[in-house]
Amino acid sequence: MMKKLTHVKIYLKQDHADILIEERINGITSRGISDYLNSFKHIQITEQKIAYEKLSLEQKTLIGPMPVNNFRFSISYIANDDFQKALLDATKICAGHIYIEKELIKGSEFARYSNKLSTYTNDLEITLKSSDDILDILSDYYEEHSSGVSQINRIKVEIQDELGKQSIIDTERFKLKKTIEVETNIIDGVIISTEMFSEMSKLL
Repeated sequence: MMKKLTHVKIYLKQDHADILIEERINGITSRGISDYLNSFKHIQITEQKIAYEKLSLEQKTLIGPMPVNNFRFSISYIANDDFQKALLDATKICAGHIYIEKELIKGSEFARYSNKLSTYTNDLEITLKSSDDILDILSDYYEEHSSGVSQINRIKVEIQDELGKQSIIDTERFKLKKTIEVETNIIDGVIISTEMFSEMSKLL
């Protein structure tokens, strides 16, 4: 069975990392990378807590309190301009769906309604019904989504055109994409990784 490779290039910055990912049907995704890092972090912190609890009081006093690791990895997409244009060109906006990370409501009044929220892995969906200012609201949410540090992971909007035809615009479809040409191995047709990484380096 031929291996399915996905090329990923990560640029570490002071407070974030820029990730370039080769888009493949069965390849790893940016969300997959984020989920993996959060799972790995959870395992490490759990092991640290267990080890810390086994220490004597004298050792704990010497080391100090257990470090607080209240951070998580999240993904924000660099969007192109087509989503905003499609939103502004819509004749009617029927509804907007905002997908946020569950941590955004952690500690809020809403979070207390179910103690099982901590085991919930999907984004939380907020639905906005059509109103006079829904366009302004969605534009604000989109600006936040495009900021690069947002906990809004996705925006999906139900719209109608001047003929009454309904359609959906989705930030998942409006991510910034670049097409590059790379060489492949003449024997097995597999992309030459050095070529791929070289071309990816030119994108940032």
